[in-house]
Amino acid sequence: MTDTYSELELLLDKDLQQIEKTTFNQIDCYEKMVRASVESYSKLKLKLKEHKFCDKTSEIHFFKNIHPLAVSKIHFYTALAKYYCHISSLNLDKEKKCHCKKMLKMVSDYYLHYQYIITYYKSGKSEFDKKYFLRKNSEYPVGLEDCLALIDKETSTGYDLILARYLAYDKYSDFLQAEMKRFESGDKNTQLGEGGVFLEWTGSKIELIELMYAAWAKGSVSNGQIPINELATTVQKVFNIELGDYYHAFAEIKNRKNPTLFLDNLRKALNNKINEKDF
Repeated sequence: MTDTYSELELLLDKDLQQIEKTTFNQIDCYEKMVRASVESYSKLKLKLKEHKFCDKTSEIHFFKNIHPLAVSKIHFYTALAKYYCHISSLNLDKEKKCHCKKMLKMVSDYYLHYQYIITYYKSGKSEFDKKYFLRKNSEYPVGLEDCLALIDKETSTGYDLILARYLAYDKYSDFLQAEMKRFESGDKNTQLGEGGVFLEWTGSKIELIELMYAAWAKGSVSNGQIPINELATTVQKVFNIELGDYYHAFAEIKNRKNPTLFLDNLRKALNNKINEKDF
């Protein structure tokens, strides 16, 4: 099943990258990402129903480490779609910041409610793995009413769904905190350049993210002392662009055949310009 997940994950990443490149409305973009994630997960569920694990260790590994990752994408992109849908109805940065605080409180409440399993998972312990991550031994935990569409005792232990939402909320929390900083600095009302003209990034988002991570890795901004989320906030401000889930985008960059594709093209473009006779 791990190989099946890897294959589906690779295909999904390609679909998500294509959606991000071709869909410029944020709400539409993340709604399409939700649909793509659900479609990919549906294929995984079908394979899972046909699959028989060779031993309990393999089943535990899948439901503890693999299945939560697959489901977490649905939760994460759903959260982003809902966020942008709500934020689009607000005009003031103060209102948007208040919404971020509300969402962070929701995340915090979830952590507290399921602290026992989240702490167990993060600690790397294994003594209760048979209880939590074997389907025949697992008693579905209460409080999963909002996961009814995902609940299937043939393909879930219940606890894996709790971890899935935790993984999604972990990324969502980072996103919300970056958004709060952006609203605190009044990015939407900050004009750049002479005459208040915004700069515009006309390349792809993935290219800008590659450039951003390269500068961050080299320590070329603030002597490397700036966190990546703060750098991303500044980059979005300077180029008047929403980078979206740049953590996921960087994972895609790492996994592609040529991780430094844009940087290589920049080098070629600069060399061509240097070699021009009239330059």
